[in-house]
Amino acid sequence: MCADPVENGPQTSSPQSFPSPTTSSPASAADGDSASAEVHDAVADDSSVAELPITEAVLKPRRAQPFFGRHPWVFAGAVSELRTPPGHSGAVHEVVRLITSDGRFVAWGLLNRNSRIQIRLYSWDES
Repeated sequence: MCADPVENGPQTSSPQSFPSPTTSSPASAADGDSASAEVHDAVADDSSVAELPITEAVLKPRRAQPFFGRHPWVFAGAVSELRTPPGHSGAVHEVVRLITSDGRFVAWGLLNRNSRIQIRLYSWDES
């Protein structure tokens, strides 16, 4: 039989709590599976992140000034070269390190090889 909502009052659901990405689930802790902890440790370790191959976008000479002023769009005409690391596929969408023609860091951005706005900048902090 179904309970009548009028007799029992309105049904309310309790808020759900989701596990934090930094804590392991009860099932993995009970099974002794440390895979989630190992993945978290690898992601949290700065040295592993620094070793990832990053494509560098090199600006044409005298094109960096707007980006030091935090302009977020880099048009395709401002980029002289995309330096893709050896063995890297060069995906259509990827994170790039924007540098000046003389090698100085400018910003981090998201590359879209199929757009006139080739890079959309999101961070001017090199670290």
